[in-house]
Amino acid sequence: MEWDFSLFPTQTHNEQNTLQKHQTADLRAPDASHIMNKTAYKSTERRIREICELTRQHYEQGNQSKCYRAVWRRYIEPRYGICYRTYLNYINRTIGKTRR
Repeated sequence: MEWDFSLFPTQTHNEQNTLQKHQTADLRAPDASHIMNKTAYKSTERRIREICELTRQHYEQGNQSKCYRAVWRRYIEPRYGICYRTYLNYINRTIGKTRR
């Protein structure tokens, strides 16, 4: 006698939906469009320009000691006190503006 395991669901319907949402969320490219629509203060725009200039000076693609996180850790976080996620949002915001 053989068991037919296809009759027994391994995950509930809700678990499958949640898993699918998480998988698709990880595959999507980061979207900075929600940032692009915000109106920023002049001081924030100046800070973003300064942060992007520091990043251009110190970032080196392919070099782990000069990756975005290292630039943030050494130059951005001590001076501006922003978290890494905010730093990435600032960089994406300016990249998005120059692409349009």
